[in-house]
Amino acid sequence: MTAPQVEEASVDVRGDFSRGVPNDRSVYVPAARISLRVPYSGGMAILFRTTPSSFNLNPPRGYVYEDSVVVTCLVPTDELSGKKEKAINALLNKIDSIETYVSWINEDLDRWKTQLKMGIETAIDVRRKSLLEMRKIETQLGVPIERDNAVAGTYTVPIPKRRRPIQPTPKRTYESFEPEPGISEADFADIVSDINRTLTMFERLPITHVDAREERLRDQILVNLHTIYGAGSSETFSKRGKTDIYLPWKDNDVFIAECKWWTGKKVFIEEALPQLLDRYIVWRDTHTAMILFIKNKGVSSVIQQAVESIQQHPRYVADASPIGEVRTFILHKDSDEDRRLRLALLTASIHID
Repeated sequence: MTAPQVEEASVDVRGDFSRGVPNDRSVYVPAARISLRVPYSGGMAILFRTTPSSFNLNPPRGYVYEDSVVVTCLVPTDELSGKKEKAINALLNKIDSIETYVSWINEDLDRWKTQLKMGIETAIDVRRKSLLEMRKIETQLGVPIERDNAVAGTYTVPIPKRRRPIQPTPKRTYESFEPEPGISEADFADIVSDINRTLTMFERLPITHVDAREERLRDQILVNLHTIYGAGSSETFSKRGKTDIYLPWKDNDVFIAECKWWTGKKVFIEEALPQLLDRYIVWRDTHTAMILFIKNKGVSSVIQQAVESIQQHPRYVADASPIGEVRTFILHKDSDEDRRLRLALLTASIHID
């Protein structure tokens, strides 16, 4: 609150019988206009002109500006010396009344924001369930899917793809990796690239995604995959559990991915990798992905820990050619060293400095 300001003005003393002024005409006498300026923040001047759900019959009056509110009081000059304290108190009472109205408006806003949040969450949940139900129906129909390159091109920036043959350096003595019929290396590279573009969007909008549950982030990935490939589901049974991302492919093959927030190397080794490799992957599957959401600031260190964990896994065979910036690895199946699996490690750095 700034110091009071006093300016010359005039005031209508109609009906002031001590001055002998009747009620039927205006008579102006010299006066002092005493003003108090009270700054506010938020830039919502319109709220001062809004009637809250709680109010009284004597609302405060003043002048509203973009960054402050001004209340005034007019006192005839010949009465100023005797009424200045009364005038100041009248101004302070106006400020108190404004603060009361502001508190009532804030209460209305808090209720509105709560209702809005609940409404948005309900709408998103209904939409998500509707999309997932449609995906389940599409999956049950068993119709082969194709990547719609025209749709994918409408929201992605074309990136030159440099395809290189997989040339693993075996950790053990194995023949060169040859994928089983089904998802081709080109198809796998397209899927991984499309997922990675969604993860890049997460990184560019960290404040929107840093506190999101794995399910919410997974669903956004699924929506994009569904737009491009026309099928896909979550929480779908495979082997001994429900996968995060289940994408049926041509020739009855399947692409499976698991989404996890990084909570440490120990959890990644003892829980995340076994969940994907032991509970979800079946003997026929040839391609999979682990998707990590990382809040830590030392992102490079976290990624290196994840890479080392995969390379130290008992089924690890060799590093495979990366897909853009995405690391991939060759592993063999459980109890079948002649059956190979290609695993992509995708990461999204989602943190706020």
